[in-house]
Amino acid sequence: MIALAKLDVHAQVLVLVGQLHARGIASEKAEDGTVLVAFGDFESAFALLIEADLVSASPWTGEACPRCGMHMVRDVGVNWKRASWGFLLLTAGLLGLPLLWRKRTHHCLGCGGHWDVPR
Repeated sequence: MIALAKLDVHAQVLVLVGQLHARGIASEKAEDGTVLVAFGDFESAFALLIEADLVSASPWTGEACPRCGMHMVRDVGVNWKRASWGFLLLTAGLLGLPLLWRKRTHHCLGCGGHWDVPR
């Protein structure tokens, strides 16, 4: 099972689970308000989440992976492997703090792809 959304209002959790079951998508609810669905049903469940305008309650970005088209995309933050440590140290020495002009990286759980997101 994979997390689809985490809702604060218990009634919203019940409504979402009911809508998922009405579409034939098996789901579970956790104690903390997280709605879980099977990995294979994620795309149809996420389509319902988009229709219900609840993407903001999801741990996913809402965008489709450019490689596989799935919506299991997470923002994993700044890609520090590509950071220029010389630039960071120079700006830290001159300004007192490093300038962190780094692109954010997204990761697709569906195909394992990584890509930088333009700002």
